[in-house]
Amino acid sequence: MRFDVEPDGFTMHLEEQSASLGIRSNGGRNNAFQRSLHRLVGFNMGRTVDERTLEIRRVMPPLHTGQVRRLSTRLQRLHHDAMQRRDEHRKEDSHRASKVAYTLLQLGDSPDLVEQQLVSWGVDPGPAHDAVNEAWAAKARSDRASSIPAA
Repeated sequence: MRFDVEPDGFTMHLEEQSASLGIRSNGGRNNAFQRSLHRLVGFNMGRTVDERTLEIRRVMPPLHTGQVRRLSTRLQRLHHDAMQRRDEHRKEDSHRASKVAYTLLQLGDSPDLVEQQLVSWGVDPGPAHDAVNEAWAAKARSDRASSIPAA
């Protein structure tokens, strides 16, 4: 996709692009393609910089409640399912990051170093911090349990 090849931006010829998508563009301000671009902005998936520049998000944010209500029932269900899958993936990613953090802490790395390492591997800073805190607490529990003499 062109966004991957040119992530810093590129010039798009609107008539050519609308034709490639099968959307009629009769040159007026209210043609179907222009309305589609306005919808992108309306759904916070793009923003107008100036008369000739439109910035488009590469990752789409979840819709807010008002936007979801405007969708058809079918699309509302699809959105709900997508958000549940996203939440499941986040939980899995968080659990995985905590396990990695725990292992690094067990190997003797400092919490700050572990957090930096997680971020360098692509974990967002907030979840990386949470993963290290969770792993640090788990390590402390494990250390306490292993230091109690057997009776």
